Amino acid sequence: MVAVLATEHATACLSRELHARVAHQPWPADYAGLVEQALLPHPPAEHTSPGIARWAALVLACASACGHRGEAAEQTAVAAALLMAALDVFDDVEDGELAPGVAPEVLVNVGTGLLLLFHQACATPSLRALPSPGLGVLVDAALRACGGQHRDLSTVADAETMTPEAAVAISAAKSASLVAALCRVGALAGGARGLLLARYAAFGHHLGMAAQLANDLAAVQEAAGTKTDRARHRPTLPLVYAVQRPRDPCADAESGIAEEALMATWVVGQTHCLRALSVLAALEQTQCGARAWLEPFLPEMTGAHAPG
Repeated sequence: MVAVLATEHATACLSRELHARVAHQPWPADYAGLVEQALLPHPPAEHTSPGIARWAALVLACASACGHRGEAAEQTAVAAALLMAALDVFDDVEDGELAPGVAPEVLVNVGTGLLLLFHQACATPSLRALPSPGLGVLVDAALRACGGQHRDLSTVADAETMTPEAAVAISAAKSASLVAALCRVGALAGGARGLLLARYAAFGHHLGMAAQLANDLAAVQEAAGTKTDRARHRPTLPLVYAVQRPRDPCADAESGIAEEALMATWVVGQTHCLRALSVLAALEQTQCGARAWLEPFLPEMTGAHAPG
């Protein structure tokens, strides 16, 4: 229930801020509409990640767990949503996962506009007043994510050259680093400092890893759809595990991926969920209620590959 309320609040903040910022731009109405659709799709399109409002809500939840969700926290959530929306748009273009009739060059322009709005949001007085490094944490994580995304785009799941460890490293760079930064800046805006910030970042790292692995599992088990991981032999963990083993009669009926590969990926994802819960237990000792705010963001690592 707490996570639902946080998401609703984040969505309201995003909507108000987007309208206010776009109103001051010399943009055509249709372009402004595309920017808003990238931030808050209504209804969510199949090719669009539903996580934009979720990540803004995560920032607010971290601030709330610290006991303070004021102007700085809300503006931090807005800035984070703008950055994550831009990265999501570029990711759709890079993966070729576009809605019918959508031109990739148009989406690149939308992503550019979102990045510039993020830059504009960074100049908000309440954000400039944050202790160093402030939103620089998000920028640094996004730069690291670019490197991880490049490795993801330029590498294939190959039994001879790709290892599970390398696949995990790619997920850590392109996904976990960003989620860790979101938790860190949310806690920073909420008044956390020192070791407390490190713990929020640790929770975000494990949350990001678990979310990415859950997404990778869902992608490889799609019988048909817009996901391109399998078609392009992306170095996701389930595919790397799969190519290292010959096809066997125990393969998942719909996806054709060996059950052993799905199970191994599930175990890694579940391990990160458990580590995130361990961090929350440590946070709970000094911040009563932190677990209630943050645990709902953990993905459910369930499915045909899960035991029991």
